[in-house]
Amino acid sequence: MKPSRLSPEVARNTQDSVAKDQPFSIAAYISSGPDIIAAALRKHVQDEASEDLPRLMDQLYEQISCLLQSSDSTKNLLALYAIDALIDLPFGGALKVAKLANFLRNVFELKRDPEILVSASTVLGHLANVGGPLTAHEVERQGGFVRIEWNIVSLQLSSFSK
Repeated sequence: MKPSRLSPEVARNTQDSVAKDQPFSIAAYISSGPDIIAAALRKHVQDEASEDLPRLMDQLYEQISCLLQSSDSTKNLLALYAIDALIDLPFGGALKVAKLANFLRNVFELKRDPEILVSASTVLGHLANVGGPLTAHEVERQGGFVRIEWNIVSLQLSSFSK
């Protein structure tokens, strides 16, 4: 007896329903590039936003926080890609900006890997381009941390080259 084959349309609908039953995991995209992560995250938030946006955003923030707490720089970069993707979404308003800026502040305070700091600076620049008074205030606050961190990194790099 041959197994029955589903039509492409039915198979696609089945995959969609299975995917919706599974919680979204940023970490599942660890081997993907930033564009793929951003597209998946945007699609997930846009698809699920009508249901319970605050709960959805809290779940994403929790995942970002866990990734940033890791000592693995790949996980840190993944979190930064996720933050970068969330910046452009038209959801969350001032609370989202404050949350994302807080994540970035923690990166600048705690991380010492130049690759992480460069990526965080790029994300901070993206946040600055979004605009708005709260964004300007947050970026200005972060600017002091960035200058201090870059001075520390440049001192560390110059001591390695001697």
